[in-house]
Amino acid sequence: MTEYTKTTAIAQFGSRDDVREIVTRLKMMTPGGGKLQAAELLALAQGAVAHGLDPLNGEIWIIPGRGLMIGVKGLRKKAREQVKGNFWIDFRPIENPEERAMLRIPTGALAYEARLFDSENIRTFAETAERLLKTGIPWDAVKDMVGSKPYTVGIGVLKEGEHSKMEPSQCAMKRAEADALDAQVPSLRML
Repeated sequence: MTEYTKTTAIAQFGSRDDVREIVTRLKMMTPGGGKLQAAELLALAQGAVAHGLDPLNGEIWIIPGRGLMIGVKGLRKKAREQVKGNFWIDFRPIENPEERAMLRIPTGALAYEARLFDSENIRTFAETAERLLKTGIPWDAVKDMVGSKPYTVGIGVLKEGEHSKMEPSQCAMKRAEADALDAQVPSLRML
């Protein structure tokens, strides 16, 4: 006899008891948890359960009046779950005046570009280029066909006068990384 469990679309959100238990813990354990409204705690608990993110280590949090926020730790976690292989990021300061104007980066702001590479896309790129080269097509033509090494771009900006607990460049780079990861992790875009 085949055994199965009945599931519904709401199953991914966890049981009410699970969410209530998390709400109770968040009130006591989250910095500022006692200051959050009941609806905010419930939204945070629900978001944590639905997305498998830990609100106690900064993977997900709530900003009163704005809603749920996925932290860079949560984005990294989800990227690791979705990417078949590894990913890494190269950072580049955005200093060229024309590029800054095109991206509408305010004067005096610190800005970085994050280039997120992942082994799955790099492998596909390399295999495709190798197959084309083996047919005798010159590298310049292959490069025109497949482009350069694939990556996802993220932009991070820290405006002049904006305060952060981090060093300015660290904050702008973290924002750039989060932007690139957000583009790479489609399951979290609706938050």
